[in-house]
Amino acid sequence: MSKRLEDFIKTNKEEFDDLEPREELWDKIEQNLQLTAEPKKREAKTFSLGFVLRVAASVIVVMGICFTMYLRNQKQGVDLAAINPTYAKEQVHYASLVESKRTELKEMAKADPQLYKE
Repeated sequence: MSKRLEDFIKTNKEEFDDLEPREELWDKIEQNLQLTAEPKKREAKTFSLGFVLRVAASVIVVMGICFTMYLRNQKQGVDLAAINPTYAKEQVHYASLVESKRTELKEMAKADPQLYKE
C-alpha cells in the first residue's frame, strides 16, 4: 500500500469501524460456504458399444481415404512440362544422356568383364 493510503486509513480508523454488517448477512455467507464445501460427485460418462464401434469405423474409413490419397499422390510424378517447358526439355536431354552412358557401360562390361568383377 502507498504511504498516503495507510496514513488516511490510520487517521480515519474510527469512521471505518462504526458500521457493522447485519447478522443475517453472516448467516447467508455461512450457508453458502457450507454448500460449496461439500464436493459434488461427478457421474462417470459411459458410452454404448454401438457408439464406440461407430467412432472406430469412422476413424478407419477416414484413415483409409487419407492413405489412398497419399498413395495416389506418390504415384503421380511432377509434370515439368506443365510447370516450365524449358526445364522439361533439359530433363529429357539429360535423361537420354544418362541412358546412353548406361548402355555404353553395359557394352564395355561385355567387352571386358574383368573391369566389372568387383
